[in-house]
Amino acid sequence: MDGKRLENVEVPDLKEQKLGAKAEEIGGDYYVGAGKMEFIDLEPQLTRDRNYLLVMGSQFLGDGNEELGKALVRSFYYALASEENLPAQIILTNSAVKLAVEGSPVLQSLIDLEKRGVHILVCSTSLDYYCLREKLYAGTIANMYLIIEQLSLYPRVVTLP
Repeated sequence: MDGKRLENVEVPDLKEQKLGAKAEEIGGDYYVGAGKMEFIDLEPQLTRDRNYLLVMGSQFLGDGNEELGKALVRSFYYALASEENLPAQIILTNSAVKLAVEGSPVLQSLIDLEKRGVHILVCSTSLDYYCLREKLYAGTIANMYLIIEQLSLYPRVVTLP
């Protein structure tokens, strides 16, 4: 973000609950956030280029033929990683969490997206269901409360089948 971070943001009640707060000035506007310390930097990156979330619930893109769905998801993430207008975050749920683990055909694209500042949230319940928590290679593990919070912060949510 090209904003100025304001120092010494302190809220005593939050400290007792092991929560953090921060404030930032961006273009003359002030943004204040509070939350669990491990998620404090996941505030919305609302800019002209990053005003949407991408939500994916399947390891395939589209319904129908599985092989075609695999090819489409590889093509999609490869193309997305080269785009200028990136999502602020990608949320992976259900079998889409398989895209962020070792051996995934789109793993390098996800890593490239992270390097370009896209936050990738990976559903903890889905990781546990598929016994993949230990194989996670890209993204941050997120519970449903964080996922719901993030969904509510952005003006556009793009959901892929």
